[in-house]
Amino acid sequence: WVELIREHSAEAEMGRTEEMAQLQTALVCLRPEQQRLIQAHFFQGYSLADLARQWGTTRQAVAGQLRRALRSLRRAMEPALSS
Repeated sequence: WVELIREHSAEAEMGRTEEMAQLQTALVCLRPEQQRLIQAHFFQGYSLADLARQWGTTRQAVAGQLRRALRSLRRAMEPALSS
């Protein structure tokens, strides 16, 4: 059992590493402001309200920008996801 658990953990880690590499490749395809928004919200933990205050805009405007950025990110990742 221990070996099976270790193998499963190693496989899961490899999968996460591959997914992160695909994500990094796709992020490079986005505009710099979209990259900055995704990094700040998902990787640095800023809320939409925090970002809106920092950037002098509304939370709704940031939410719209995030939706568009995620749509672009999904399109950039489609080739990797379909293989």
